[in-house]
Amino acid sequence: LFEVSFGGSKGRTNREWRLIAADGSKDRKLTLPEHFAPLGFIKDGLSLYGTHEVENKSQLAIVPLDADKPTLIISLKTGIRFALISPDGSRFALLADPRPADSLVDTRTVVESDKTSLYVVDRDGSNGRWWCPGLTSISSLAWSGDSSTIAVLSQTPKLGYHYVQSFLDVCTGSSVRRVAEIPNAASGIAWTAGGKELAFISTTTQVITPDHVWTVPLIGG
Repeated sequence: LFEVSFGGSKGRTNREWRLIAADGSKDRKLTLPEHFAPLGFIKDGLSLYGTHEVENKSQLAIVPLDADKPTLIISLKTGIRFALISPDGSRFALLADPRPADSLVDTRTVVESDKTSLYVVDRDGSNGRWWCPGLTSISSLAWSGDSSTIAVLSQTPKLGYHYVQSFLDVCTGSSVRRVAEIPNAASGIAWTAGGKELAFISTTTQVITPDHVWTVPLIGG
């Protein structure tokens, strides 16, 4: 699955999604619903999952490659910002605003930091709940190989702080454990060393651009 963008220096940028086999053959354009942005395949390879705009909010959608089959929409009241399927294909981890929808959003503007928390839901849309609700500034996440745990990277919000600090936690449906506190910016996260370590990008200076690869044991340290 890959995206192609094209257009002139002025005017609208055109985007299309295509499929291609690993050997470079069978390149073809996909016909997808308007306002659907795919993020990847579900495990059987017959559908794509991604974000789909519904009533001006981004929601999780599962879109079959067979255009005759229906699209499944999994929605939250405030919409979602990102989705990541578990390695076993059974659940989605969603990044979303945990606060109730603002009923006066059309008549007032509230200047405050965004909140982003972790919501986990089964692939069919059932059994959804917030994991690690105390984490409200999540920037990236990664599933463990056995699909039981999610590593979460958080960062201090832009509003209300004069410095950047990052935090690395591991979450399950019933627990949260801090693995590392990082005294500057960080981005990206991945499991490594057979699930015994976490890797991320950070820096050795006070610049806000992460530029070094770091690892930390899962037990912390």
